[in-house]
Amino acid sequence: MADQPGTFERVAQALGVALQPLEILLAPENLPLLLAELGLDAPPSLVADNAFLQKLSEASNKSAVLGPQLDLLAEVIDQGDAQKLLDAAGQLMQAITQVFTALDAIATDFKRAATGALDPAELAKFAGDMAERITENLLVRYLESFHQVAWQLLSLFTIIEYDAFEITVGTNVQRVLRRRLYFEKIGPLFSNPLALLSEAYGWGTDAFDGKRLFAQTAGLANVLGLLGDNVTAANGTAVFDLFAITFAPTPKTNALPPGIEGTLYVDLAESSDITIAQLSETSHIALRLSGTFGAGLVFRLLPPTKIEVDGGANVAGDVEDRALRRPLSIVLHT
Repeated sequence: MADQPGTFERVAQALGVALQPLEILLAPENLPLLLAELGLDAPPSLVADNAFLQKLSEASNKSAVLGPQLDLLAEVIDQGDAQKLLDAAGQLMQAITQVFTALDAIATDFKRAATGALDPAELAKFAGDMAERITENLLVRYLESFHQVAWQLLSLFTIIEYDAFEITVGTNVQRVLRRRLYFEKIGPLFSNPLALLSEAYGWGTDAFDGKRLFAQTAGLANVLGLLGDNVTAANGTAVFDLFAITFAPTPKTNALPPGIEGTLYVDLAESSDITIAQLSETSHIALRLSGTFGAGLVFRLLPPTKIEVDGGANVAGDVEDRALRRPLSIVLHT
């Protein structure tokens, strides 16, 4: 069997692909839009600063090296030679390191080049974060293109965030999208995800924003191939439709802040299986319903994690590998 790439080779390959767009993004004509994406509301014009433009050119040229190095790595992966694979991955990682060094040089020189054009405190803060912001931007772009489920999951927990913004370049008004990736939230995602939901959507508080939560959930449903739709009811209430279930925020009570209420609009036969997502040709996520479910059935998710169902039922979730026939089941009895 040919040697397969290990963790080091895969990380190098992913980073190389993620950094490739820099060759275009760092072109002088794209600089105003890039600076706006990174957080500057009024990017300064630096087209006459030859020293700064030279820093951009050096970083762009180093980014251009990544393409041939990635091609070489792909070639030796096909050959299955372990030593050649390690050498190619090492060369790629060296090229990546040089790109990061060039980004640091851009950030350092930007502080000089933009002096007088920006507020000193704003300039110091932006220049200090500039290389990290560029990396965040590129990683989010990479996830958008190659790992859409992970992208939407991270967006759901606001580890990835977007902010649309308009800037004027010359005489043209252009819309830019600021992409942020908050590495510091990754730990809480596993240790205290409810805290992230509370911070992002007000879950567990009177300020619960169901409209925003449903919009993010609809994005995740879309990449999973689910039949989900985020709409607004006639009375202005946020509504999320998934299959034959409609979700809406519950009213606040004296005892509990708002939660989520789901209403079933069709009759389901006893022991129904509903495929929620097809992960691959052999794996899928399914919801297994044991019991009789009639139209009008209502269930509620109340803060922090309380579930109520009108009527007795058993609900089970499966993640099944059809090839191995080894399902992992999660069952909820109500």
